Amino acid sequence: MLLALVVLLAVVCLVAAASRSPEAGVPGWTLELPPTVLRVLAGSSGPTVLALFLALLSLPLVVLSLDVVSYNPGVPLGTQGNEVSLLDLGRWSGAGGAVFGSALVAGTVGGMAFRRNAVFAGLAAFLLAWMVAIAALPLLPALLGQEVGFAYSCLDSCGPALSSSNPTQAIELAVMPWALMMSVFMAPVPFITLGCGVVAWTKLLHRVSARGAGHPERQPRQADAPDTHLS
Repeated sequence: MLLALVVLLAVVCLVAAASRSPEAGVPGWTLELPPTVLRVLAGSSGPTVLALFLALLSLPLVVLSLDVVSYNPGVPLGTQGNEVSLLDLGRWSGAGGAVFGSALVAGTVGGMAFRRNAVFAGLAAFLLAWMVAIAALPLLPALLGQEVGFAYSCLDSCGPALSSSNPTQAIELAVMPWALMMSVFMAPVPFITLGCGVVAWTKLLHRVSARGAGHPERQPRQADAPDTHLS
């Protein structure tokens, strides 16, 4: 968890530095994307492709920070559970299903909303991605027959909040407001990582759309026409 927090801090610093606007007089990075990448991002599937790419970058951090235990409904886990290693396939399949599933859904829906209102699109993509991530977390392990649980806690009784043995419970919790608020405290690193990813997603789409629309600040100045008026 400590290593995940250190990596997260570095990601936050990078996103903050890249978000600064040189045109506004604030020093920062000037992001120049290749023409091929610009054409892809400017297309109708561009927001989804960008979301999936950012999900790929965030996958190791999410895997590193997830609270995952091996889970068998018939065997008591105790107060600590049976934590799985970082190389466990159940950990990677759960994180992969969550980050790529949320990126696919939120990137597509948010991309359609981005053409109307960028701020609303970012907020909608963030909320939708978090809900889909919760719902999708145990689905892929369940399909692969992996007995794992996520967000282990001891409230009324000890056990994981989400488990591959009952994946439909994750879908039910994903639409409950109290469960969404609790999930922020149970998985703070993925939550902040998602926030950084949505900020980067919105900033990159804004730059692509501004360049495609011929933003006045990016337009080359035309030479003044010669004065043909005869005095």
